[in-house]
Amino acid sequence: MHKAGLAHFYFYFRDAEKQSRHGFLSSLLVQICNWSAPFHGILSDLYSTHHHGSQQPSDSSLIRCLKDILRLSGQETVYIIADALDECPEREKWFLPYLVRLMDRYSKNASPTVKLFVTSRVQAGIQRALDTVPKIEIQASNVDADIKAYVESELESRIASGVLELRDPTLIETISASLAALLPTLTSLIEQSIYTPLSVKVFYTRASTGKSSLDPKSSFHPGLTLTPGRPPLSKMLDNTVSRTIGLRSNDEKITGMVVAVCGPESLVDDVACAVNNVEAANRDQVGGIEIHEE
Repeated sequence: MHKAGLAHFYFYFRDAEKQSRHGFLSSLLVQICNWSAPFHGILSDLYSTHHHGSQQPSDSSLIRCLKDILRLSGQETVYIIADALDECPEREKWFLPYLVRLMDRYSKNASPTVKLFVTSRVQAGIQRALDTVPKIEIQASNVDADIKAYVESELESRIASGVLELRDPTLIETISASLAALLPTLTSLIEQSIYTPLSVKVFYTRASTGKSSLDPKSSFHPGLTLTPGRPPLSKMLDNTVSRTIGLRSNDEKITGMVVAVCGPESLVDDVACAVNNVEAANRDQVGGIEIHEE
């Protein structure tokens, strides 16, 4: 019987270890060796020669170990998935040259023992390095239906488990349609907010407020929550003011806060009321609060 194994690595831009060559190679080795005893033996030898884990192996040692495993693979096919390669800051310095060498050695013969699958945004350097391999381009418009189905599934799951409760059963279609269109953009904004962390809270009305928001461990990005009822504007603003005051150093003066609002007149009035209710002392400490209305 033909055997195959899968190793996957996600280049996560917020985690330096998940962008490095060492992290990539270590992850691949652990995953590959988990499904083959002979492969596990090779990794065990590496472990032993580095004082049973007390000494970190060099990148060169990890590469040699991976080469030994791939030479031993025989009829076993190794599938390697490199996800979000564009998030790797040193991709053109080390990863792409290594990937090309790996393909030349193991993936271009009649019966390849290594098969590679790489995902990435469109980047000139990546396109140049992989110009000879087959490509599949996915347009955002082609996945709208998949995103909508995903959001509907998440909502139905939360309702069934009691985490989420809707008074109006038809509201699920409204929420899923609205959120599905925005989900890729909101998630992208959250993931790109490295130096100024961003969170997005989506509130929906005409719903019971007796249940909590979505579990932060749900499949949505942890920075994105869905909550029934109207937003507690005064509480949210007070919390933001307090955090801003807490960030100030002794010799630093905060020069003001801006609260932006876009929506119906009633929402603008509620925001203005929340701003007016901020204690005068706190307002002075943040240098004043200005409302910007779209």
